[in-house]
Amino acid sequence: DGVPLGGTSAGLAVLGQYLFSAEHDTIVSKEALEDPYHPAITLEKNFIKAEPLSNLITDSHFSQRDRLGRLLTFVARVQQDENLTTLGGVGVDEATAALVDSEGSTRVVGEGSAHFVKARSKPRECRPGKALSHSYSLHSVSAGQTFELADWSSREVEPRSVKVDHGELR
Repeated sequence: DGVPLGGTSAGLAVLGQYLFSAEHDTIVSKEALEDPYHPAITLEKNFIKAEPLSNLITDSHFSQRDRLGRLLTFVARVQQDENLTTLGGVGVDEATAALVDSEGSTRVVGEGSAHFVKARSKPRECRPGKALSHSYSLHSVSAGQTFELADWSSREVEPRSVKVDHGELR
C-alpha cells in the first residue's frame, strides 16, 4: 500500500486492468477502427493489479503515433468481450506522466498531455469484420492540470464528445 508504480512505453501499457498485449505486432488506429476484432488486436487483463487503474486500459506514445482510434477500439472491444456498460481508457503522450495517487487523483507532468476516454454505454457496433460505431467522452489534460479517476472529471478541462461512426472518427 502506498508503493509507487510507473512505466513508460510498454511499461505504461500494462498498468491498467486491461491491456493490449501486442502478441501479433502492433496495430494502427485506422486498422483498429475498421475491424475491432482484427487479428493484431490481442487484449489481456490483470497483468498488474493497481486499484486506481481498475476498469481501464492504457496506451502510450499517444499523440505522437495517432493512437486515439486504437484506444477507442480497445475500450469498445473490452466492453463487448467483458459485457461492460462503462470503461475508461488513458492515453499518455511521450515525455509526459500521469501521476495517480491511491484515491485516483491524477496530476499530469511533462511536455504533453494525458487523454482520458470514457465510454458510458455499450458499443452500437463492435463485431468481427465490421467497422466500429461507438460514443465516448474525452478529457485532454495538459501538464500542470489534474484529473479525478474516481468520478472521471477535471476542474480545468471540459470533456468533449467523440464519436466513431462506421470506423470514422467524428
